Amino acid sequence: MAGIFPPANKGGRPPGGNVCNGFSPTHNVVGEGPLYVAADCSTALTDCNFNAIVSELLAAVDILGVPFNADRIDNLGRALRDAFDTTNRQFETKVNRAGDTMEGPLNLSRDPQNPSEAATRRYVDDRDSALDLTLRQLVATTSAATIATVQAQISAVDQRKIERSGDTMTGPLILSGHPTVAMGAATKGYVDAHAGGGGNGGGGIPEAPLDSKLYGRRDAAWAEIVPPPEPPPPPIQRIGGRLEYVNANSLRFRPFNGHQIVVNGALLAIPSAGVTLARQNVFINGTPAQDLVAGVTYLVCLFVNGGVLTADYRTSLAHASSVTAGNVGTEIPGADDTRSVIGIVRCYPDGFRDSYDHRGVASWFNPPTRRFLRAFTSQISGSAWTHLLGDDPTVYPTFVQFVGRNALLWHRGNALITLQNYSFYGAIEVNGALLMDTATSQNLFFGTTATMAGALCGYSIQAGISDLGDGYYVAAPMGLPNGSFVTATGAMEGQLS
Repeated sequence: MAGIFPPANKGGRPPGGNVCNGFSPTHNVVGEGPLYVAADCSTALTDCNFNAIVSELLAAVDILGVPFNADRIDNLGRALRDAFDTTNRQFETKVNRAGDTMEGPLNLSRDPQNPSEAATRRYVDDRDSALDLTLRQLVATTSAATIATVQAQISAVDQRKIERSGDTMTGPLILSGHPTVAMGAATKGYVDAHAGGGGNGGGGIPEAPLDSKLYGRRDAAWAEIVPPPEPPPPPIQRIGGRLEYVNANSLRFRPFNGHQIVVNGALLAIPSAGVTLARQNVFINGTPAQDLVAGVTYLVCLFVNGGVLTADYRTSLAHASSVTAGNVGTEIPGADDTRSVIGIVRCYPDGFRDSYDHRGVASWFNPPTRRFLRAFTSQISGSAWTHLLGDDPTVYPTFVQFVGRNALLWHRGNALITLQNYSFYGAIEVNGALLMDTATSQNLFFGTTATMAGALCGYSIQAGISDLGDGYYVAAPMGLPNGSFVTATGAMEGQLS
């Protein structure tokens, strides 16, 4: 608009009522203009005529609520577009007469009275409830009549039918003909023709011999029915065996109190000569061609290697009963169902041992009672616990044991006490720790006191242990001279079950 109106320096006048046909806008004008024509402007139109045109345009923009911008020439167009957009947005929230979708509930002023009038939910629910009551009454009446009719028909059928599972006829049953299959019902004529009318006197089949035997008909005569002989009882399956010491280089798992073993769910026979278990060139933890290492305790297992029962030594002593279907209850190492546990063994510097002072082999199956004994004579003094077998642990009694099995240990002997009124105490050490009394949490020991100098006093201490875990154990007799000089003579003994 600024391009068609004279600027201020050419006589243009700002909007307002101080010019002919001027218009005072409600909204402030942006920029300079539109400027009206001055009264002394020489144009084809008078200043009033020209100003009237300007006022129409300015008024249109202002009434549409938009400030006039003198720097633009599209003020009226933009104002109209914004007004149309606002109107369209208002129309968008209205429902079209031709059809539309509500975005919220439509609440009506009343229940419908005319057939084409929109219905409230209350009107529909009331009509549905009334209709539901009518339908229920109709269904109940119809159902009762139908049930009565069906029951009457069933009763009539029951009076005339016979049950498939078995029944009693109240009159003759006339068959369509003679039987043609083995299980077909037979007519009287068929029976009479084949049985001769019944009874020997009537030409029928004679009675079977009355001698308490079982007879049947064969080739038109009675023949004794001899039952087949009973089959022999199946062989008794006995799971057993025992792991035994043979020499420093070999063990043997042989049949004992049974001749079979379960491996990976299969019941296998133990060879009569047993399974030989070597110390060298063997499986260790599933790896072949290994040698056992001195000072290591192994869990001994069997597995099937090329169809042959073979030993596998495991360095982990963990084992448990299998819970795998088909192998449930079999003792296996860890969770490996391919192996079955048969024992624990200790490898000593010179190989396997199972002697009276080193019980280095324990069988899982049928364990024998194992005893050990180690005698000693020891001179000690002072006020500290002392090993009566000396300071060389290789001479102490040793044994391997499965968890939950009993170990009964004794330490007994005589103590020659050189000083009167001095005492000597004996105790048992297992794996470097004195046995404790679980009730008092004190050392388990036995003491004796000299009544005179040079007295020879007897002593004995016994301990039964049932809570040892799987493993290797060293048992040692201990003495406490309590300040005197003592010569102790006795033995460390044990019984393992």
